[in-house]
Amino acid sequence: MSYVPPASLLRGLSVDAAQKFGMPSIGAHYEGRGVRTNRLDEGARCAFCRRPATNAHHVPNVGMGGRNKGFALHGYELRPALIALCGSGTTGCHGECHSGLMRIEWVWDSDEYAEAWWSGELLREYGAASPMLYEFGGWEIARLGIGTVRRIRA
Repeated sequence: MSYVPPASLLRGLSVDAAQKFGMPSIGAHYEGRGVRTNRLDEGARCAFCRRPATNAHHVPNVGMGGRNKGFALHGYELRPALIALCGSGTTGCHGECHSGLMRIEWVWDSDEYAEAWWSGELLREYGAASPMLYEFGGWEIARLGIGTVRRIRA
Protein backbone atom coordinates (compact mmCIF):
# COMPACT_ATOMS: atom_id res chain seq x y z
CA MET A 1 0.00 0.00 0.00
CA SER A 2 1.19 3.45 -0.75
CA TYR A 3 -1.68 5.52 0.69
CA VAL A 4 -0.62 7.68 3.63
CA PRO A 5 -3.31 9.56 5.56
CA PRO A 6 -2.85 13.26 6.30
CA ALA A 7 -0.72 13.91 9.39
CA SER A 8 -3.59 15.95 10.86
CA LEU A 9 -5.64 12.73 11.22
CA LEU A 10 -2.84 10.79 12.93
CA ARG A 11 -2.66 13.04 16.02
CA GLY A 12 1.01 12.27 16.57
CA LEU A 13 0.72 8.49 16.12
CA SER A 14 2.52 6.52 13.44
CA VAL A 15 0.38 5.25 10.55
CA ASP A 16 1.13 1.68 11.71
CA ALA A 17 -0.25 2.36 15.20
CA ALA A 18 -3.20 4.56 14.18
CA GLN A 19 -4.56 2.13 11.58
CA LYS A 20 -5.05 -0.59 14.22
CA PHE A 21 -7.63 1.42 16.14
CA GLY A 22 -11.23 0.59 15.32
CA MET A 23 -10.44 -2.62 13.47
CA PRO A 24 -12.28 -5.89 14.24
CA SER A 25 -11.06 -7.92 17.20
CA ILE A 26 -10.20 -11.61 17.02
CA GLY A 27 -11.50 -13.91 19.77
CA ALA A 28 -12.01 -11.10 22.28
CA HIS A 29 -14.27 -8.17 23.00
CA TYR A 30 -14.81 -5.17 25.28
CA GLU A 31 -17.50 -5.54 27.95
CA GLY A 32 -17.54 -1.90 28.98
CA ARG A 33 -16.40 1.51 27.87
CA GLY A 34 -12.89 1.33 29.32
CA VAL A 35 -9.92 -0.10 27.46
CA ARG A 36 -9.26 -2.50 30.36
CA THR A 37 -12.70 -4.16 30.09
CA ASN A 38 -11.37 -6.67 27.58
CA ARG A 39 -12.52 -10.29 27.77
CA LEU A 40 -11.85 -13.41 25.74
CA ASP A 41 -14.71 -14.86 23.72
CA GLU A 42 -15.87 -18.28 24.87
CA GLY A 43 -13.65 -20.98 23.36
CA ALA A 44 -11.18 -18.42 21.95
CA ARG A 45 -8.06 -19.79 20.28
CA CYS A 46 -4.72 -18.05 19.81
CA ALA A 47 -4.91 -16.06 16.58
CA PHE A 48 -1.43 -17.25 15.62
CA CYS A 49 -0.77 -20.81 16.84
CA ARG A 50 -4.42 -21.87 17.48
CA ARG A 51 -3.76 -23.14 21.06
CA PRO A 52 -6.35 -22.13 23.66
CA ALA A 53 -6.13 -18.37 24.21
CA THR A 54 -5.29 -17.08 27.67
CA ASN A 55 -5.13 -13.31 27.07
CA ALA A 56 -6.52 -10.56 24.88
CA HIS A 57 -3.69 -8.47 23.46
CA HIS A 58 -4.36 -4.79 22.66
CA VAL A 59 -3.29 -3.80 19.16
CA PRO A 60 -1.64 -1.34 19.33
CA ASN A 61 -0.25 -1.97 22.81
CA VAL A 62 -1.91 0.06 25.53
CA GLY A 63 1.35 0.09 27.48
CA MET A 64 2.13 1.41 30.91
CA GLY A 65 2.00 5.03 29.78
CA GLY A 66 -1.53 4.65 28.47
CA ARG A 67 -0.78 6.57 25.28
CA ASN A 68 -2.76 4.22 23.05
CA LYS A 69 -6.02 3.99 24.99
CA GLY A 70 -8.08 5.71 22.35
CA PHE A 71 -7.93 7.49 19.05
CA ALA A 72 -10.44 9.97 17.66
CA LEU A 73 -11.26 9.85 13.95
CA HIS A 74 -14.07 11.87 12.36
CA GLY A 75 -15.95 12.16 15.65
CA TYR A 76 -15.63 8.46 16.54
CA GLU A 77 -13.61 7.38 19.57
CA LEU A 78 -11.81 4.23 18.47
CA ARG A 79 -10.24 1.68 20.82
CA PRO A 80 -7.35 -0.68 20.14
CA ALA A 81 -8.34 -3.94 18.51
CA LEU A 82 -8.14 -7.04 20.72
CA ILE A 83 -6.37 -10.17 19.53
CA ALA A 84 -6.76 -13.44 21.47
CA LEU A 85 -3.34 -14.99 22.10
CA CYS A 86 -1.82 -17.76 24.18
CA GLY A 87 0.62 -16.88 26.95
CA SER A 88 0.85 -14.21 29.58
CA GLY A 89 2.63 -11.28 28.02
CA THR A 90 6.00 -12.82 28.87
CA THR A 91 5.26 -16.32 27.57
CA GLY A 92 3.65 -17.85 24.46
CA CYS A 93 2.56 -15.82 21.46
CA HIS A 94 1.51 -12.95 23.74
CA GLY A 95 5.05 -12.80 25.10
CA GLU A 96 6.44 -12.81 21.56
CA CYS A 97 4.29 -9.77 20.73
CA HIS A 98 5.54 -7.87 23.78
CA SER A 99 9.18 -8.79 23.11
CA GLY A 100 9.03 -7.69 19.47
CA LEU A 101 9.35 -11.19 18.01
CA MET A 102 5.85 -11.06 16.53
CA ARG A 103 4.24 -8.28 14.49
CA ILE A 104 0.50 -7.75 14.10
CA GLU A 105 -0.76 -5.27 11.55
CA TRP A 106 -3.93 -4.40 9.66
CA VAL A 107 -3.44 -4.56 5.88
CA TRP A 108 -5.91 -2.96 3.48
CA ASP A 109 -6.56 -4.76 0.17
CA SER A 110 -6.09 -1.54 -1.81
CA ASP A 111 -5.19 2.12 -1.41
CA GLU A 112 -8.81 2.91 -2.31
CA TYR A 113 -10.02 1.07 0.80
CA ALA A 114 -7.38 2.67 3.01
CA GLU A 115 -8.42 6.10 1.78
CA ALA A 116 -12.12 5.26 2.36
CA TRP A 117 -11.28 4.39 6.00
CA TRP A 118 -9.24 7.53 6.63
CA SER A 119 -11.82 9.77 4.95
CA GLY A 120 -14.43 8.35 7.35
CA GLU A 121 -16.50 6.70 4.62
CA LEU A 122 -16.08 3.10 5.87
CA LEU A 123 -16.31 4.20 9.49
CA ARG A 124 -19.65 5.94 8.90
CA GLU A 125 -21.02 3.06 6.84
CA TYR A 126 -19.95 0.11 9.00
CA GLY A 127 -18.87 1.54 12.36
CA ALA A 128 -15.79 0.87 14.43
CA ALA A 129 -14.61 -2.72 14.92
CA SER A 130 -17.19 -4.09 12.47
CA PRO A 131 -16.49 -7.57 11.09
CA MET A 132 -17.66 -6.12 7.75
CA LEU A 133 -14.24 -4.41 7.51
CA TYR A 134 -12.83 -7.82 6.53
CA GLU A 135 -14.40 -7.16 3.13
CA PHE A 136 -11.67 -4.53 2.64
CA GLY A 137 -8.62 -5.84 4.50
CA GLY A 138 -7.41 -8.15 7.22
CA TRP A 139 -4.91 -8.88 9.95
CA GLU A 140 -1.44 -10.13 9.22
CA ILE A 141 0.50 -11.74 12.04
CA ALA A 142 4.17 -12.50 11.41
CA ARG A 143 6.71 -14.29 13.58
CA LEU A 144 9.85 -12.32 12.82
CA GLY A 145 13.07 -14.14 12.01
CA ILE A 146 11.19 -17.31 11.08
CA GLY A 147 9.06 -15.74 8.40
CA THR A 148 5.85 -17.49 9.44
CA VAL A 149 2.88 -15.35 8.49
CA ARG A 150 -0.80 -15.89 9.31
CA ARG A 151 -3.46 -13.86 7.53
CA ILE A 152 -6.86 -13.49 9.17
CA ARG A 153 -9.91 -12.37 7.23
CA ALA A 154 -12.74 -13.16 9.64
